[in-house]
Amino acid sequence: MTKIFLTGATGYIGGDVLHTLLKSHPEYKVRALVRDASKGAVIAKSYSQVQLVTGGLDDADVIAREAQDADVVLHLAATGHLKSVQTIYETLSKRPDSARPPYYIQISGASALAAGELADKSRVFGTGSDVMYNDLTGIDSIKSLIKQYPSRAVDNYIFSVSEQNSNVKTALVVPPIIYGQGRGPGNQRSMQIPGLAKATLERKKGLQVGSGESRWGNIHIADLSRIFLSLVEKAVEGNQDENIWGANGLFFTGAGELSFAEISRRIAVAANDFNLIPTTEVDNLDGKEIDGFIPHGSVLLGTNARAGADRARKVLGWEPEHESLEEHIPTTVIHEAETLGIKVLAMPPKRSSNGQNKGPHDGADNGQPVSKSARANEAPAAEPGESSQAPKGSRKRHIPRGPKGEAMMPQIMPRECAESKAIEAIPMPTRWIAGIDATPGREMTLGSRKWWEDHGPWLDAHKKALKLSAAKWKMRDEAMKQDDTVPDDEGADDWDFICMPIPRIERGSDDEDEDEDEEEDEEEEGQDETGNDADKDKDKKPYDKLASLHPEWPWFFTMRAVDRHTWWEQECLKRSPDDFDLHIYNDFGAYGALEVLENIIAQFNLVFKPKSTYRDFWPEVEGLAMILRGELLEYAMVDDGARVQVTCEVVGALILATIEALKKQDVFTPDSEIRNLGLVLFMFIRWGREQSDYGVDEENWSWIYKIIDLAEEAGIKLSAPHNFEKDYEDIKDHRDERAQRMGKWNNVKWNYKLRDFKDDKGSTKLGGHQFDIARMSKAEREQHSISGGGDDFLI
Repeated sequence: MTKIFLTGATGYIGGDVLHTLLKSHPEYKVRALVRDASKGAVIAKSYSQVQLVTGGLDDADVIAREAQDADVVLHLAATGHLKSVQTIYETLSKRPDSARPPYYIQISGASALAAGELADKSRVFGTGSDVMYNDLTGIDSIKSLIKQYPSRAVDNYIFSVSEQNSNVKTALVVPPIIYGQGRGPGNQRSMQIPGLAKATLERKKGLQVGSGESRWGNIHIADLSRIFLSLVEKAVEGNQDENIWGANGLFFTGAGELSFAEISRRIAVAANDFNLIPTTEVDNLDGKEIDGFIPHGSVLLGTNARAGADRARKVLGWEPEHESLEEHIPTTVIHEAETLGIKVLAMPPKRSSNGQNKGPHDGADNGQPVSKSARANEAPAAEPGESSQAPKGSRKRHIPRGPKGEAMMPQIMPRECAESKAIEAIPMPTRWIAGIDATPGREMTLGSRKWWEDHGPWLDAHKKALKLSAAKWKMRDEAMKQDDTVPDDEGADDWDFICMPIPRIERGSDDEDEDEDEEEDEEEEGQDETGNDADKDKDKKPYDKLASLHPEWPWFFTMRAVDRHTWWEQECLKRSPDDFDLHIYNDFGAYGALEVLENIIAQFNLVFKPKSTYRDFWPEVEGLAMILRGELLEYAMVDDGARVQVTCEVVGALILATIEALKKQDVFTPDSEIRNLGLVLFMFIRWGREQSDYGVDEENWSWIYKIIDLAEEAGIKLSAPHNFEKDYEDIKDHRDERAQRMGKWNNVKWNYKLRDFKDDKGSTKLGGHQFDIARMSKAEREQHSISGGGDDFLI
């Protein structure tokens, strides 16, 4: 059996390569290096056959042990971590010459070709270059260039050892711009093009570095993974072709090429077509200015890295199969808009089949002029904070708060806070920040009443750290004059049930592709003879709308539950070392997640009293279900297995105690005022069933069958957004073998179960803030700071 050791499995590239390997060769035995249990849980949830190895890139003993036993090593976690690269090669080189040769595939970054430009301080970012490198016929010139720059330590080390008479077969793979959604278990988003699209949407205008004449090659993530797959397959065959391995084993991977000016233009055109920005114009910014919008943007978008994939085409027989970058840009714009919480109201018109998107004044395909009114959307994009674009309502807007009335951290911050490094200094988790407001009037932040009302107490508490001028703070006075009501079809009260976006885990693996196909069909069929959408409001998603007005939408919760879920997400991220670029110890993040879960249980216990009404405690139960079915509460692979067991047990006790209380208040009924009763119950059932995949004993999750019994007895209709019948029948069909010890779930007494939980975990205290990194001192954080790593910055 082929043994593969892979790093970077939760990264964008490594994750997609892992997906490709296992899909093409399920017989491969893959061992993946993960930094901590939370990372491992992400992989285990999707790829249970992968064997996990806990450790970091600095753990030389761990890496050496794994490399020693591997047939093929794929080091995809970092492009600049020399220590781990040396450890892998030195370990592999110790194998006897008589043994089968080991294979080592290392990732690099295309900015290696820009090393000269970066060293030339007089060069202006954005300037073009006529130099095009060929990794088949010009490999010597490529190496000569890179060897001049010690900063390319990993590249030069691989060049050096590959030229030795060694038994180790090496290959260095150098990706350019990568685009497309990844298919791995972790990060599925690339950097350069999404970052540029995001910045365009935030500032409502296109941007480029200088003249925009600089160019990089580009490749779809799935096409890149196929190059790695081909190399692995060659290695498994025992291939020793000197044109693939060793001194010639250098693979650039450009499948196409565009100037950054053209990329910026296409992004602006697509965003304008969707009515997300008011213009297709693109601003020229210098390197320092672009870095304020996009981290390292001057390098990633303002240098030249021009190379094709000549060697891969020639010696591997590889050819790109997926859509071009030009074709993919509109999809990227949509995804970034949705991530920023911006609603995309309609699809743009079909453009010419040659992929050349037209500007606003270019001719139409039939040779006639095309006007703005001929596009799918006619109204300009609504500015955040502008009440004139939406109907005024009679109810005051709901202001989200935490369990004890706390204001939450903003997820959109003004550009000034990014430029002053206030976000890092406070500190705020990186994944919590959804966007930087660079609009002229800071309409999403300083110029928004909603922003000030939602986050005012938090902003006041961090006034000094935010480093905003007095004039910026004074913008609050003007913003507070804006309308504070909501349309009557939107939620405004704690107990209003509102429609919410369906999370990925509840959508099903095929739902998104099917949705896209359906939307395309409906768009074409819904056009009248004038080209206008005959029913443009038909397919709008009813996010934030009252669920009572949209009975077909399957995912809805009380507004207080949404607040709880948001609060607990924030708390999870505040305990994630990755979000602060720290490494404290391997299971720190997992223990932090357990601390959050105990805080949730403590909050439930606080409001779950004999005289409490269901409106007091049901939103807490909803919030718990939502966070359990999310992707942030990852603790299952923590090194305290017994604690995982009792945690699953106490969650079951909580929901069964809730059901008993609902029965006493006559709302555990088919016509209950709790509109999402069946939905939330099945969320717990699905989560409980999944715990067996993490080694939780049957007796600690078999409470799901008690929920099913109680629901059926009361006539409660369980529900889910997708695959309900299939999952429900599967769970019931296996009841006899999985639920043999059910007695413990009869007559559950919450106080006793909670006491037992505290005893089992060895502490009478629930939760706390021990793992809250945001509460650490700057000195404590600096003590555990790490420098870069991962494939987030492949240069």
